[in-house]
Amino acid sequence: MADAIGMAGVLLGMVAWMALVPRFGWSPELSRKAVHVGLGLGCLGFPWLFSSPLSVWILAGLAVAVLAGLRRLELGKALHGVERQSLGDLLFPLGVATVFTTARGDAMAFVIPVGILALADAVGAVGGVRYGRVSYTTWKGTKSVEGSALFFLTAFLLAHLGLLLGTEETRWTCVLVALAIALLGMVIEGLLGDGWDNFVLPVGLWLVLDRALERSLLGQVVSVVFVVALFALVLLLRRSSSLDGGGLLAAVLFGYACATLGGATFLWPPLVLFAVHLVTTRAIADRKSLQHGLREIAAVAAPSLVWLLLYELNLVSYAGALAGHVLASAVLLGLMHVGTRRFLGLSGVGWNLGLAKPLLGLLLPWLALRRFAWDGWLGVIFGLSGLVGAMVVFYRFGWRRAGNGWNWSWKAVAAGGVSLGAFLLPL
Repeated sequence: MADAIGMAGVLLGMVAWMALVPRFGWSPELSRKAVHVGLGLGCLGFPWLFSSPLSVWILAGLAVAVLAGLRRLELGKALHGVERQSLGDLLFPLGVATVFTTARGDAMAFVIPVGILALADAVGAVGGVRYGRVSYTTWKGTKSVEGSALFFLTAFLLAHLGLLLGTEETRWTCVLVALAIALLGMVIEGLLGDGWDNFVLPVGLWLVLDRALERSLLGQVVSVVFVVALFALVLLLRRSSSLDGGGLLAAVLFGYACATLGGATFLWPPLVLFAVHLVTTRAIADRKSLQHGLREIAAVAAPSLVWLLLYELNLVSYAGALAGHVLASAVLLGLMHVGTRRFLGLSGVGWNLGLAKPLLGLLLPWLALRRFAWDGWLGVIFGLSGLVGAMVVFYRFGWRRAGNGWNWSWKAVAAGGVSLGAFLLPL
């Protein structure tokens, strides 16, 4: 009964706030963020208001239905007065419900991610519009460096205060975990568009918080230093890369996911791919004709992240997940070589370099990690066989200069398909 009353109160408050905001006469962007902040702050009381995740999911479903209906009414203009189309209002309730479920009754594990979603996102967006001078390209348009900096500062303060006042962690732990949350939150917010950050941001921040609190103080220091080092690396090398701002942020996030979920060994294949990408890009005279971003990084990351997820769910062993990760990366490296040759108008697959790069950079080092055991040799043979087949098919049928997105989707599917051979290895 208490949960039902709470749901009714939240829904009535949501509609009332959306009806009130347009009366203030604010700009469309400011009105949209005012609604965003109001809804987010209203959600912060959920750990004390609802006893079951089911109640929050029912509320989320009702909220999505109401918000979808309001899109057609006058009340919805506070959310849709800006020119760009966004799914953010519909994804917001789903993100909140997901974090409430994963928090498992831990109030701060819910309040910190949702509070950052409500306040830091709004401060960064409004501050970026008002003070933004330096911009960078993302998946959907541009964002400002100043807005991202404001997001980072706000997220750090919220996370630090939440940990300091709501947990029994030491002061240094609170500072370090808050830094990790703010840095990774800034990356997620910076690279996503169309409102997807309203779902990915709170869920991602919960994961960062959950993992960070499991580490020792030294582990937390290493985690923060690692993220800062990745940022520094991509910023220093950005002029040698064809990746836009969103692509660079996505590369940082992918590297962090590999290192956090799989350890340092999982980070080595992405570093090899990035190094080859830099060398190849520098060798191309007309670099401005190359444009890569979030879409391309997502294609590279997808097969490996699937293997990390399988390992996290205890569906494969660590050795099996690493084998799948290496096989997928090797195929991607070979297909990147073929795609570059076709882009430059060169004939032939270019077998020498096309096979040497994945063999020397990935397959042979992995074989050494397996201490040259027979299952490692079997994996190398299988990887080379799949790589040769994928390169031939991609060269003859898969490459389309005018359809770069389709090209990368094909690469991801081919890499994921060949990597399934890891299931056949006795690891």
